[in-house]
Amino acid sequence: QAAEAKAREVFQEKHNPNMGSAIAVEQQIVAGINYKITFDSPEGKFDVIVFCQPWTNSIKVLDIKKN
Repeated sequence: QAAEAKAREVFQEKHNPNMGSAIAVEQQIVAGINYKITFDSPEGKFDVIVFCQPWTNSIKVLDIKKN
């Protein structure tokens, strides 16, 4: 949930304040967790990669790509 909230916040700042719903989520375990969250917006679908490391309270958007 925190990853989706951060992804939405950064995406809206950079691309579109009228972002749609998250339509897919994937995760990868690394030195924390990478989440790939796909959003559907009026401009198309976007993948947002968010790195979370709960034990350090780190949440960082790594990448935003349009599909």
